[in-house]
Amino acid sequence: MDPSVVVSVQHGTETPLPRRALRKGTKSCAECKRRKTRCFFERPTDVACATCQRRGMPCFGQEYMDVPVPSFGGEHTIVERLKRAELILDTISKDITPDGRASQSAGSGSQSGLSQASSQDRNADRSPDQSRQGSEGSQLGPWSDTGETAVEEPDPGLYDYPPSRYAELCSALHVHLPCQEDVNILFGTGRAIVFVQAICNHYGELFHQGNFRPLSSMATLPPVTAHPVVIARKLLQLALCLQQLDPSFDQSALHLDGSIKDTMLMYFNLATSKVTCREELLDSIEGLECLVYEGVFLVNSGNIRRALGCLRRASTLAQFMGLHRTVPYKNMKQYDSGTHVSSAVVWAHITFLERYMSLLLGMPTAIARIRIGSDEPLPGDTSLDWFEKVQTDMFERMIERNQEGNYQDLAATQQIDLELNKMANSVPSKWWAPLDLTQGMDNKTLMEKIIGAHLQIVHYNLLSVLHLPYLLWDTEDTRFEYSKATCIYASREVLNRFITFRSIVKLVTCCRPVDFCAFTAALTLLLTYLNNHKKKSGMLAHQRMGDRALIESTVEMMEELNKLNNDELSRRSAELVRKLLDLEADCARGGQTYNSSVEENQDETVANGEHCFHLKIPYFGTVKLACDAPVMQYPDLAPAPVAPSFNQYSTWSNGGLSVVEQPMHVPHLAVPNEQIPFGAFGGAGFDLEMPDLLASAEDWAFQGVDSAFFDAVMSGIPPSTAHVTESQNWGGYTSSI
Repeated sequence: MDPSVVVSVQHGTETPLPRRALRKGTKSCAECKRRKTRCFFERPTDVACATCQRRGMPCFGQEYMDVPVPSFGGEHTIVERLKRAELILDTISKDITPDGRASQSAGSGSQSGLSQASSQDRNADRSPDQSRQGSEGSQLGPWSDTGETAVEEPDPGLYDYPPSRYAELCSALHVHLPCQEDVNILFGTGRAIVFVQAICNHYGELFHQGNFRPLSSMATLPPVTAHPVVIARKLLQLALCLQQLDPSFDQSALHLDGSIKDTMLMYFNLATSKVTCREELLDSIEGLECLVYEGVFLVNSGNIRRALGCLRRASTLAQFMGLHRTVPYKNMKQYDSGTHVSSAVVWAHITFLERYMSLLLGMPTAIARIRIGSDEPLPGDTSLDWFEKVQTDMFERMIERNQEGNYQDLAATQQIDLELNKMANSVPSKWWAPLDLTQGMDNKTLMEKIIGAHLQIVHYNLLSVLHLPYLLWDTEDTRFEYSKATCIYASREVLNRFITFRSIVKLVTCCRPVDFCAFTAALTLLLTYLNNHKKKSGMLAHQRMGDRALIESTVEMMEELNKLNNDELSRRSAELVRKLLDLEADCARGGQTYNSSVEENQDETVANGEHCFHLKIPYFGTVKLACDAPVMQYPDLAPAPVAPSFNQYSTWSNGGLSVVEQPMHVPHLAVPNEQIPFGAFGGAGFDLEMPDLLASAEDWAFQGVDSAFFDAVMSGIPPSTAHVTESQNWGGYTSSI
């Protein structure tokens, strides 16, 4: 039978009937059109859609609607109607291609034959109670437009491309998309819709001009005929929305099969294991957008090593597209005409994240000698836009200085310091105010302030990292005193802002780098006091208790973050900093000195009653703090509660330099004859099995940031102050504190 006609049964004769003219893009079958429901096929070989199968109805295209069918009287009516339906189904079934997919001439079958039942369709017949209609008003927040949560069907013309090559992949991805109600909640809750758009768009256009895409646009689910990268992009956006949910969010508002964490990882793993890992699928602006979302997700998860690999792939793809050029290539491939991203912002954010992750990990950058910022803000730039781009260029300058490793020459360090100071003075002083929230602040303003606070913390972290190699230098050259003072100042600023920031933003997967900044800042301050090179002024003696209080507040905040988020980085950071606080307190009492060294191999035994604290750093060595002999006491002097000043002298022992600090013999000061018990940090501590190079944050919380920190501290020590044996890396450097 010719598939272009439909057969009508009338008195035993067959008469061809003309097809009904349809609007271009019509895909639904006649019954689904009448019921105004979505039409989909559970399997490519099905000849009836899922709705018609469930209701026992004949399934045929809209081109066969409204065709006059003679009515039959008597007992023949039902029989003849069934014959007609059978012939229609036979006509449609003959239009299925041998490979199991419907041809374009089959009307509704062309699209529906490719699809599988999505979660949205499985929830279509839920009762009003099951659909949780009452939760929409409380969860959607200000991004629900006018309260209307219905999302229009996407225009098929937006995703017009030959789908047969990736039909199976598209179906495998599309079936895992959530129901529309869940999508509305995820994009409408909190700051998620602002956060996702801020990743690939200009801050000025978003926060000052208000060019945000509405919920009805962001929450639109792509059809199964969309390119795989378009579906993967939606999965990654949903993963980011789940990642930004507050710990107090009520999971029962969503129709999830598992927990929020499991669902988030499922969306992420689907997109990355089936799409972003295949280079041939990423040759478009949507493909680059997916890699950026993947990198941001990994950074916020604390997996900064994996994030760096992803961001470097993104930078290569962006350069293939010519985004690094002054005049980018035109006519980049785009599978969704509704894609709303700025290619210039995408390139700038890729460069920012790639260079900053490289700096945190002590690695060279893959995007070298490319300037992102400008001397003055460009038209339309806000302070956020300009400061972030100039900061990106500072990352490269510092990475280049660190890779050269010539810390004896202060010229490069001084020049970068001047540039950082110029940056800080180029934005209004009000911009530097700590994060301050008022009652009823909308999510757009909140997100703008969060981004500003993040850039502030990163700025002070840069100052600290810049001068960190000079922290332990014992020299009469006053130029290095500036570096030490800057390290201390910048670390305090980081911790003060971290406490304020995390007291408001308690979700660790938002702006994750601030937690690494706080960890290194606390280590810097503690190392300063453990290596206190006081001379005559003893200024740090007056600042010690205030700095300890600041560090203790930071530890309490880390512990709270761990309780709320079950976060491994916060937990391990708090544990390590608390142990070093105890060690510093013991040193301040003057009862003991401590020998510090970095060893390639750790001896787990405690020899000759020696109390040791070990910090094993993967791929670096073991930092060992060992109790030395007690210092000389002064029984003729009455004890006093005032912290003593210290003199310093150096001796050579075991092939390395031992820097020993002793209390000065001051008539009005004495050293209390008491010691802290070693239970808090005695024995071998912080044992960590050697993780894989790309281990997740759950298996490797510090990700190598700790090794980059100690490498900077140790590398900066000049040859006249430290010694490294030829037979063992780092084995000869010894310092008694």
